[in-house]
Amino acid sequence: MLDSEINKIIGALDIRGNDERMHLDKLFNHEDYQSKGIGTSSMQFIEQQFPNVSIRTLYTPHLSFRNHDFYDKLGYEKVKEVQLTSKLKLFKFQKQV
Repeated sequence: MLDSEINKIIGALDIRGNDERMHLDKLFNHEDYQSKGIGTSSMQFIEQQFPNVSIRTLYTPHLSFRNHDFYDKLGYEKVKEVQLTSKLKLFKFQKQV
């Protein structure tokens, strides 16, 4: 993601998908650009790129409470927990269309 007014990268996203499902590998915004609607706009853009999929998924760290609230507001539900290490657990969020 680029702020074209100042020619600065302000975030990034990485998506995988096919005709049936879409998986968001990464979405992040620079901290100076959070709480400005950019994440919501990015998610809307992503979902528009995969209009015919029936399922959308993503993983986010268990301690990223702000992410949990963000994805909840967008209609995603926590469906699974994956323990990667003794200190890192990921929550899988999913949205069925």
